[in-house]
Amino acid sequence: MKPLILFDVDGTLADTFDTSMALAKKLAPHYHIPLIPDAEIQKLRGLTVREVIRALEIPWYKMPLFVSRIRKELTQHMHTVKAFPGIISLVRKLHEDGYRIGIISSNSKKNVDIFLKTNKFPAFSIMHAGLGMFAKPRMLKRFAKHSLYIGDETRDIEAAHKANIPIIAVTWGYSSKDALKKHQPTALVDTTAQLSAAIRRIALKSTKV
Repeated sequence: MKPLILFDVDGTLADTFDTSMALAKKLAPHYHIPLIPDAEIQKLRGLTVREVIRALEIPWYKMPLFVSRIRKELTQHMHTVKAFPGIISLVRKLHEDGYRIGIISSNSKKNVDIFLKTNKFPAFSIMHAGLGMFAKPRMLKRFAKHSLYIGDETRDIEAAHKANIPIIAVTWGYSSKDALKKHQPTALVDTTAQLSAAIRRIALKSTKV
């Protein structure tokens, strides 16, 4: 049986990094959060979410409201957010080849729906969006049997490890390649061609188990 292919959205399917960072800088003063110098943003990509929060000295109690506000503001921009090159074709090919495909995302369902519709993705059979920042492990455990997760952040790798499912980390998203490598994903890929090959390699292995 072919595994269920679950995708993260931001940084994996959707190129939201620059827009999200611009919104974070715009909203930071409203929550008395220190502004992030442009020169420091790239350094943050080498850190985990918890390390970023500590580095920026953001009180934990402010994070839910801050992140929620960014997501709401992001809604106004989702129709302009582009999919990463080659990712729509890859998802369409998986769909045509009979794989079940799904979404596990922290972004809101409204934002995800706008993005998928605007970029004309094929239908996803499973959709779980609007999850808390650290809620992915619990959700992934629901699909632990015969599934595969694809994400771009260190917390995606951590979530997949906790759920005991394979994880392919893509290097074109929010976390740096070095940071991703340290967290030991099942596979680490730089291109959609490598992603396609890794999916099929892991899928073939899972059918033999």
